[in-house]
Amino acid sequence: MDGPWAAVEDVLKECARVAPWARSSQELIDGLDRVHVLASQLAFLGLELLREIDGRGIPKAQGASGTAAWLRDRYRLSPGTASQQVKLAAALDCQLPEAAAALAAGSINAEQAQLIAKAVPDLPVEYRADGEKFLVAQCAQLGPKELGRVTDRLLERIAPHAVEQRAAEQLARSEQRAYADRCLHLTQIHGDARVRVSGWLDRESAAILRAAIDPLCAPRSSPIHSDLRSADPRSADPRNADPGTPGPRGADSYNPDPRSPGQRRADALVDVCRLALACGDLPDNGGDRPQVVVTVDIDTLREQTGAATFDDGTALSPTAARRLACDARILPAILGDTGQVLDLGRERRLFTGPLRRALVLRDRGCAFPGCDRPPRWCEGHHVVSWLDQGPTTLTNGVLLCRHHHRVIHHSRWQVRITAEGLPEFIPPEYIDPQQQPRRNNYHRRE
Repeated sequence: MDGPWAAVEDVLKECARVAPWARSSQELIDGLDRVHVLASQLAFLGLELLREIDGRGIPKAQGASGTAAWLRDRYRLSPGTASQQVKLAAALDCQLPEAAAALAAGSINAEQAQLIAKAVPDLPVEYRADGEKFLVAQCAQLGPKELGRVTDRLLERIAPHAVEQRAAEQLARSEQRAYADRCLHLTQIHGDARVRVSGWLDRESAAILRAAIDPLCAPRSSPIHSDLRSADPRSADPRNADPGTPGPRGADSYNPDPRSPGQRRADALVDVCRLALACGDLPDNGGDRPQVVVTVDIDTLREQTGAATFDDGTALSPTAARRLACDARILPAILGDTGQVLDLGRERRLFTGPLRRALVLRDRGCAFPGCDRPPRWCEGHHVVSWLDQGPTTLTNGVLLCRHHHRVIHHSRWQVRITAEGLPEFIPPEYIDPQQQPRRNNYHRRE
């Protein structure tokens, strides 16, 4: 065993003889690529050795209370890291042949393998093999953060027929519990001019709150706060006073309310936000007036199966979506197999209204490869400039955050809309000599 290890050490010493500053840019990138592959292969080899050490009972023979404790003490690891390595070694050996082979080949890394080992055992036995293959394939495009989001709904992805109804029922129960637990507390601390605001909202109410306050969070000077206070017609009506305020016309004195004070305060905050959204005086937020956006399949809306989503990807039950649709503007859109949207463009310079919502529905955030900025932080960009007679249409537009909007305008990156109707980006030659097109996989949820 000494021979191979000595050879590996000699190779590492040889690789380290050439200083990084003496290498070309391409040599540096190629070297780092190989290091990451070798790191995954070495990680697998270490886990394989650890599994055999655990199986032989060597740690307990040396006086340790267990393999994790032995590993922690010998290599000065944290308890959590040592325990994770022992569990991962066992999972790769006994339950995850596909992931083990991929890690041994260097095509996935140890962090991705850890997520697979955590997700697959939670699946029903009959779906574990398919789930493992699916996750290993996703590792080629998704990092640990994105892969973790995939594992959250893994069973739904590989066996939707088995989980759709159960997921809808769980979501409805979760929404009912969230609504029942809603509350708002304003706490005045003695001797302090500050008031602490705390509480809980259900997702629907929180979406309304976020839609109202997001445009006011940006640094700007606006008289809107004082205007809203003076325009509130309920501020002068004693019947709308807080229930804790004494007075002959308090609401509770003639109209008993089953809600708790905390629930009433929560409802009042949402009502104020609804009023603010309806008044039309809030500043624009990313090219459109503040609003709550819900995306739902027409069959889901009609048959009340499955789930709708807010524009940040959180789920909403079809029942709640139907209720919201009673008092909402509905924008129909036709999606293709790859997510392309019917062109809703208009002859105008700004991406606003239905056209911006179509951009959000298609791109779901900044479309630049690797960027995770949400739609509300993005601007519409003309692929062919408006100044060059480029139309303001879906086929000539793309969502970009402010940073990547500047990158496109002030560097040699190029963007184009493919025949599938999706944006892709061409890197400069100094980044990729082959200039292979790239897409953003962060926002792909299906």
